[in-house]
Formats: sequence, C-alpha cells, structure tokens
Amino acid sequence: MLIKKLAALAQSVELTNLENIKPPLRLSFVPYLAGYIEKNPDYDNWINTYNYGLDLKYGINESFTLDMTLIPDFGHVQSDDRILDLSPFETYYNEKRPFFTEGTELFDKGGIFYSRRIGSTPIKYDDIEDDYDENNIISNPDAARLINATKLSGKTNGKLGIGLFNAMTANTYAKVIDTNGVEKKILTQPFTNYNMLVLDQSLKNNSYISLYNTNVYRGQNEYTANVSGTEFKIENKKNSYAINGLFNISQKYYPVSKPEFGYKYNINAGKISGNFKFNIMQNVESDTYDPNDMGFLYHNNQITNTLVLRYNIYEPFWKVFDWYNYFYIKYSSLYAPRKYTSFNLRFNSNTTFKNHLSVGFYSNFRPVEMHDYFEPRSDNKFFVRPSQYSLGMWISPDYRKKFVVDCDIGFWRVSDYNQNGIFFAVEPRFRVNDKLLFLLEIDFDIENNDIGYVTDSTDNNNNELIIFGKRDLKTLENTLEANYNFNNKLSLSFRLRHYWMTGKYKEFFDLEQDGYLSNNSYYENNDFNYNAFNIDMVFTWDFAPGSEMIVVWKNAIYGSEDEIINNYFDNFKNTIELPAINSFSIKLMYYLDYQYLKKLKKNK
Repeated sequence: MLIKKLAALAQSVELTNLENIKPPLRLSFVPYLAGYIEKNPDYDNWINTYNYGLDLKYGINESFTLDMTLIPDFGHVQSDDRILDLSPFETYYNEKRPFFTEGTELFDKGGIFYSRRIGSTPIKYDDIEDDYDENNIISNPDAARLINATKLSGKTNGKLGIGLFNAMTANTYAKVIDTNGVEKKILTQPFTNYNMLVLDQSLKNNSYISLYNTNVYRGQNEYTANVSGTEFKIENKKNSYAINGLFNISQKYYPVSKPEFGYKYNINAGKISGNFKFNIMQNVESDTYDPNDMGFLYHNNQITNTLVLRYNIYEPFWKVFDWYNYFYIKYSSLYAPRKYTSFNLRFNSNTTFKNHLSVGFYSNFRPVEMHDYFEPRSDNKFFVRPSQYSLGMWISPDYRKKFVVDCDIGFWRVSDYNQNGIFFAVEPRFRVNDKLLFLLEIDFDIENNDIGYVTDSTDNNNNELIIFGKRDLKTLENTLEANYNFNNKLSLSFRLRHYWMTGKYKEFFDLEQDGYLSNNSYYENNDFNYNAFNIDMVFTWDFAPGSEMIVVWKNAIYGSEDEIINNYFDNFKNTIELPAINSFSIKLMYYLDYQYLKKLKKNK
C-alpha cells in the first residue's frame, strides 16, 4: 500500500495558471402537489383540500445561496407536543418546518428570531372567542396562511456573513353570525410582512461582531414592531479568555398613540479554556422590552447577575473517560421597580466511563424566599415562594448496544405548605436490526400541595381579590416511536404520544399585599383532567434524487373535563373514545436541476 501511494505521489504534478474557470449555474426547483382529506368532529362531512407550490434554490455565486418557498405546505411535519401550561408564560414549541430549520444558523444572532411566529395564531383570534358565543362562530383559523418565504445567506471573502430573511402571510378572516343572524367576515390578522437582516463579521482569534434587525409590518391600521441590536465576542490570542455580549432595542410604532421603546443587554466575561473555567454575566431586560412579534421571550422586566464556575477533566483516568462539573450562583431582581425576586444555587456533575456509560447528578437550591411578580397576573402584586431544594440524577448506557434504558429520577421539597414532588423518566431504546428501531419514553411527575394562581375576584366592597389554590398535580407522558427503513429509498415512521395531567384542588387562599396567603371561603370546582393524544405515521419514498412522495396519517384528540379519572386505563379508554381529528395526506415533490434540464434539452 505504501509503494502504491509513493508511486502515485511521484506521478502527480502541480497545476498552475488556472484561469477563467467558471462554476456551473446552481439553480434547482422543487414543485410540489399535496392533497388532504380530514374528518373534524366540528363538521359533519369529510373535508377535501389540496395545495401546490414551489421551492427554489439559487446559487448566486460560490458563497451566497438564495432559498425561496412559494405557498409552502407543512402538513407532513410532526404534530406539536401539546401540554397544559399552568404558568403565566407562553408555551414554547420547537420549530419543525424544514424551510425554517435548514440553513438558519445565521439568524440566531441576538435571540430575536423565533420562526414559529410566522404563520402563527392571528393577533385578534382571542377577540373572536371572547366576543361571540361558540355556536355563532362558523370558523376562526388558528394560524395565518403563509404565502411565501425567502432567505439569502452566505459569507464574503472578507469573512462578512450576510443573512436576509423575508416572509409574508395572507389576510386571515373569521366567519361569525352576528346578533341579527347575519353571517359576516372579521379580519383577525391583516397581510403581514416579516423581515430580518443580519451582518456578521468574523474577526481574528475566533472573535466576531454582528448587527441585526427584525421588522414586522401588518399594515397602516396595526402597529409596526422593530428590534435592532448588536452582538459581539472578543477572545485573546491564546483563546483562553473572552468577553461577549449583546445590546437590543425594541420599538413599536402605533397608528395613533405614542411609540414604545425597550432595551436589553447582556454582558458575559470569563476564562474559556483549561480545566478550570469561570464567567460572570449580567442580563438586563427593561419593563418595556418586547421582541415577541418575531422573537420569543418568556417575560421582560428583570435583572439577573450570574457567576458560573466549571471544573472539567478531559483526559481519561482510571475507568473514567471525561468528567464535567458546573456550579452557578444567580441573583435576580425586577428592572422596574428595583425589587428583589430570587436567589438560586445550582450544581451539575456528569461523567462518561470508558465503557461508554454516562451518569449525571444535578441539584438546585433556593435558600431564601422568592418574590414571584408574575404568578399573580397583576401589576405590583407578588407571591412569596418559600425556600426550596431539588436533587436528581440520570444514567445513559452505551447506545451501540441493541437494548439500552436511559433513566432520570429526582425529587424536590419546599419548606412551607408541605410541598414536595418526585419525577422520573425511563426511555428504553431497542435496535432490533439495522432497519428497525423502537423508542419508548415514559415521564411521570407528581407535585403534592403545589401552590398557584386560580382566578381573579372581588370582595363585598368591590376590591380586587386574587385567588390562589393548593393542588395535587400529576402528569404522565408516554411516547412511542418506531422507525423502519425498508431500503435506502423507502422508510416508515410511527409516533404515538399520550399526555395526561390532572389537578385536584384542596384549599383556596387570598393573596395579601405582603405576598403571603390567607384562608378564604372561596370554593368552586377548578379540578381538571386534561388529555392530549396524537398519532403521526409517515411513509417516505425517495423515488428520484431529491424527489419524494410522503404519505401521512395524523390522529389528534384533545379533551379536558372537571372530573378526575384516577385509573390510567379508564382515563385512556375515555380519551380514545372522544371525537378525534383524523387526516390523511399525500405530498409529491419533484427535484428539477437546471444543469440536468439544460443537458437534456441539448441531447434532444
């Protein structure tokens, strides 16, 4: 083998003066046609629909690529894992639509781009639900129709990354019957344009500086949202120390009222190499900072100071392959008014042994009371949460084995109200052969005497009352996945998920001005028994290079009632007997390459 390599090297020559080499035009099209039939329990008959559109990819030059999708269709994308969220914050769902997950790394700068906003729930969707009786709502679409989306990205010879994103959604209307019995259409979201521009300049020593801007325009009758900012990272020559941060400004311009401005900054500095690492961070978000028209932020109005210490061992020793340890101290307060909210300590440790078994330990401590200004859902009110601690550990075996089981278990306890809980997760993974894989995940969470917001009320003097309740919460989530690859062109995937959450209220309280709770005489049935059941089955056939046929069956059941069913099997039987949304779809995508079409035409 060595002689052959030397002989080949001796016969090689150096090519010089290569000029006028032009790369071929990079242009491809992927038209699609999709058909759907759906049975929705809200309608008597099956509904038939179809969509068609086009994806385009154009290589502007060697460095820049343009991606476009016209009237896209994402019916084959996996269903969201819906949950019942009792918190005061919006639920975050991961993006699963291919156009928004592929080649979008550049748009992550500044944390102001959340692609799920595009084609999301119309801004006046809830107004229809609040203003009209359920029987008078003919239709109220919960998602705006995406017309097209475009992204351009690349990097110049000077290492300047440029990203441009644009998307448009059509007018969205609800159909209702008014008080006179007349059917009418109500605009719940006008035509909307989403834009983002990113400039990312790479510097020496793995450093960079970025500028970015997002803009959401909904026409002259709605406000325009704009977020601008800069992000940077500077490392020393040895890449041992670094400082990084960002500064964002959010702006909202209204047709009549005054504009609103807010800001956020984050600064982080520390040691980034070696066994021992540390960093100090401050994050500030003003009470008017709002990037949520095109980004995602759970809440603003906070100042957080964090110290992080790490000690890692990268070289194998004894039976250990590596070992990572992480400890942080975090102190938080409101931005306005400047009031204390929380103080937390956290420690994580995980290691991988030479036999590829990984284990980890984690703990979280809140040694003093927390002042929660968000749970009451009312300005200038807060709830005093007692001190708390939680401990947990996980284990993950060698995935090269045919059958392994991942485990995660932990518990938590609060110093008051006799609050405690336990959680565990078990995930068996069985690789039958190179073609068939089974995954099962079981997550179980028990929260005893959890305290949380219930509702608003008034007393006999018409004063505001905020009602809290003590409740036992149980959450069980089962997910079964199976993947079978017939060959390199045919595959079948199956995913079943059942999410079950119950809440049993035991006591009710008034939230006092000092943040503590007092007993009251309130009592209404706020118990709940919530179920979400989904099946996603997808058959994929790659019948030609870049071309696919996708056949999808989706089944969805969502149900909530105020009578708790304690037995799992009785609850499951009751759930699958509820009215279900069943849909079947087929989507054909055919890849057309310009060079191939040109060659085909030439041969003819």
